[in-house]
Amino acid sequence: RRLSWASRLPWPPMRAAVLCVLLALAAARPAYHNLSSLYAQLHEHAARSLGVLRLDMNYSAPSGAPQPVLHISRADDSVGTPARILLSYGEHARELFPVESMLDMLGRITRPVTAADRSWAAWVLRHVDLWIVGMVNPDGRQHIEHTGDDCWRGNGRGVDLNRNFDWEYGGPGSSSLSHNEEYRGPHPFSEGEGRVLLDLTQAVKFDAFVSFHAGIEHVYVPFADSVSRITQRAPPHERTMLRIARRATAAVARGPDGRGFLSGRARELNDYPADGTIFDYMCGVRKIPLSFAVELYGAGDIPGRSCFALFNPPVADLQAALVRVRPLYEVLFAEIVATTTAARDTHAAAAMFFRLSLVAFTVLACWGLRTRIVALLRFLRSLVRRPTTS
Repeated sequence: RRLSWASRLPWPPMRAAVLCVLLALAAARPAYHNLSSLYAQLHEHAARSLGVLRLDMNYSAPSGAPQPVLHISRADDSVGTPARILLSYGEHARELFPVESMLDMLGRITRPVTAADRSWAAWVLRHVDLWIVGMVNPDGRQHIEHTGDDCWRGNGRGVDLNRNFDWEYGGPGSSSLSHNEEYRGPHPFSEGEGRVLLDLTQAVKFDAFVSFHAGIEHVYVPFADSVSRITQRAPPHERTMLRIARRATAAVARGPDGRGFLSGRARELNDYPADGTIFDYMCGVRKIPLSFAVELYGAGDIPGRSCFALFNPPVADLQAALVRVRPLYEVLFAEIVATTTAARDTHAAAAMFFRLSLVAFTVLACWGLRTRIVALLRFLRSLVRRPTTS
């Protein structure tokens, strides 16, 4: 009915031409994906990747909605061991933009259009062993789709999955009240959605973990919890993570409002503690060397703005926002790969030095033993040759 004006055009071919132009414009402008179109898009990426992208739909939320796991890896071993990176999306239901950025990244890898995209895709396939949980919280997303409540943050039971992990669980940076948006649940890992991340990090020794969110434009380094805010606790590789975060945010152009990305320690950038977060757990418990929480869009809490606008760009600005954060992905991956490669080279050099030292010690020990044996033989020979007395 909204296009009823087109029926008043005088010539049928003109009507058809106008409708074709409108449909083409609609197709050219990206829109947000609901769950079903997200799953369809992931299957399409997997189908056209020629085996580079493998899609696992066996994990699911309590409702049965799939938690898609994607694995992107190269087919040869020509560059040694790649950096193993795990990305997590869709932890908070209302944050749609990070999931769209994942689809944009997948498109650049599986169907690159420009020469720059083809070059980046080839580099990723050679240097990165990439694992992705594409939708951690499908039940929460379903709640939004069924109710229209764009403020909904938790899972189907209202639990904030990013307060449900066993790192300083139960602290003041979360809530025990079921109606609070930071409700942590009755106990650590009470929510089944966390199993996919626990299983993956148990099975694979990852070099880096990145949890994607929206609401502001920050890249956080652990720790975010209330205890670390008081004790100034720092992770083992904090200086390295701060350097990576600083370089990644510097690569992103300033937004239309003139604001740019910031990076730093979560306990310092945030004006509130966050207990039981996933990226703290991955760093503090799983001991993944590099762990980040990346907030891809937003300007913080602005009075009067709708929940949707606080966390997601309008559809008209979606493509520009996606293009804007592409350099963050590129630099983040490049820095993780460079850091991981350097660490492995250092470890290999140390291992080689240890082996050479062991060989040298063994040789010297054997040489010393040989000297003692020769001396003993000479002594015994002297006893044999010593004349006896009558």
